[in-house]
Amino acid sequence: MSAKSTVPLDVVADDTDESSSLLENLPALTGIIWARQWQVYHVANLAEMALHEAEGLLGALSKFASKSAFARPGKKESEALDMAEVSVVISEVLDCIDLAAEYLAKLNTDALTHM
Repeated sequence: MSAKSTVPLDVVADDTDESSSLLENLPALTGIIWARQWQVYHVANLAEMALHEAEGLLGALSKFASKSAFARPGKKESEALDMAEVSVVISEVLDCIDLAAEYLAKLNTDALTHM
């Protein structure tokens, strides 16, 4: 087996300037900074999608309930809501909100820790 050898960072650079080091040639957002930027992006998008899903479910529930609430007596739409179904939808809405809140709280803690 051959012995491991280390290569100075300036040798790995992309030959833009022979006197500069790799660290000088890296973009401003690189390494852990770049990774944290992507973490913020992905977590924010996940939270946004979870809240969007909650909003959609809540909108569907509201639309369904309004048909019952504003129906004329004797019409099919005047049937009472199935509260078990309502509870299932509300639980889903709250789970989506909880998911978004948990991820955002963790992201906030991470952001404050790495300021």
